[in-house]
Amino acid sequence: MITQGPPAADNSASVMFFFQSSEMNVTFDCSLDSADYKPCNSGDSFGPLGDGPHSFAVRAHDRAGNVDASPAIHAWTTDTSTPDT
Repeated sequence: MITQGPPAADNSASVMFFFQSSEMNVTFDCSLDSADYKPCNSGDSFGPLGDGPHSFAVRAHDRAGNVDASPAIHAWTTDTSTPDT
């Protein structure tokens, strides 16, 4: 499960995610914007991100080699434009 990520509307070009599993001794794979899954750790930073909608998915692998069939997903929108005042 994802325990911390960016808010639904964010102005950061780089984001950090924290996640955990209900099982002990697992490894994680992450996917940003539907890219291929790559090994990752809770607390990793992802970016730089362009403006627009984004999604992050994380799945766990247990010691027996089983892969989580339903990854945790977080969606948000990045807007780095400076407001017109």
